Amino acid sequence: MGLKFFNGGKHFGMSGLPFVSVVIPTFNRKDWVTQLIESLKVQTYPKDKFEIIAVDNGSTDGLWPILQDYAAEGVIRCFRNDLPDKVPAAARNVGLSHARGQVVAFTDSDCRATPEWLSQGIAAFRDGVGIVQGATLADPDDARPTLFKTTVVVSEKSYANTCNIFYLTDALRLVGGFSQDFIDFGYPMFGEDIDLACRVRYAGYKLVFAGRSVIYHHIRPQTLSDWLSEPRMAFTFPYIVKKHPVIRRELLFLRFFLTPVTALFDLMLAGIVLAVFASPWFLLLGIPFLAAKTGDGGRHLNFGMRLVRLAGATLRAFIIFGVLLCGTVRFRSLLV
Repeated sequence: MGLKFFNGGKHFGMSGLPFVSVVIPTFNRKDWVTQLIESLKVQTYPKDKFEIIAVDNGSTDGLWPILQDYAAEGVIRCFRNDLPDKVPAAARNVGLSHARGQVVAFTDSDCRATPEWLSQGIAAFRDGVGIVQGATLADPDDARPTLFKTTVVVSEKSYANTCNIFYLTDALRLVGGFSQDFIDFGYPMFGEDIDLACRVRYAGYKLVFAGRSVIYHHIRPQTLSDWLSEPRMAFTFPYIVKKHPVIRRELLFLRFFLTPVTALFDLMLAGIVLAVFASPWFLLLGIPFLAAKTGDGGRHLNFGMRLVRLAGATLRAFIIFGVLLCGTVRFRSLLV
């Protein structure tokens, strides 16, 4: 391929192509994991230059025997996370402990890789770069129900999502892998990805974005209960922002708001309070939020479904506000 790769100015071996360890934490999802492994088998990156490491977090759907069959064929290496903490960060640390590559590429069990994923991700490494964030898109082959969960990453201004990210192995081991903070938290957690990236950056490594290194993230249907309860994971985010103030400057909206939409919702809440104590005209402050959420959800929804989604989105925004408020008080770090 004629590519050169650097780590502090030193080439990765004589061929210029580093050996890569692809680490996948798994829990159930046997059909999706099979799709992911099959997509990795047809990578354009040289087959003798990467390995696939799957770490099972105690699956109960028959996934483990499937992983063992792949291992017997020499396609993957598989391990079980025997630690009491059955969370993705712990499984990724197990995978890191077995990694033989100079680069570790992380993806998740609800993803599938495009053929150029590894080649394009590795091509982005240059002198001083220790992290390459790839692009993540919703799987175009999946249906889009009214309520669903997926992940989309289209720029370097992301939370260093481990559904598609590459690290120099030396950098990961230098900082100790994923932080035990997020393994031991005891709460629904969020943010171990960005925490790791921040610590690697503090060690002097750069992060770059590789838009042509693409992972497709499956679209997972959600029940109304799942959709409304998911924001509880944001409880730990004020802690992350307190631990890494750089996140305020680089990722938060106006430094104190999780997103522009949460800022609009807070504006609407302020308008409601002011309408009660001052003038009903302050209710107009809710229009930007309502307008933004009415247009959310895609063109496939009719007007009635848009109103239903608006009601649900407003309730969900209120839950996010409450969760962030609790996190703000718990960790003494303002984030709304």
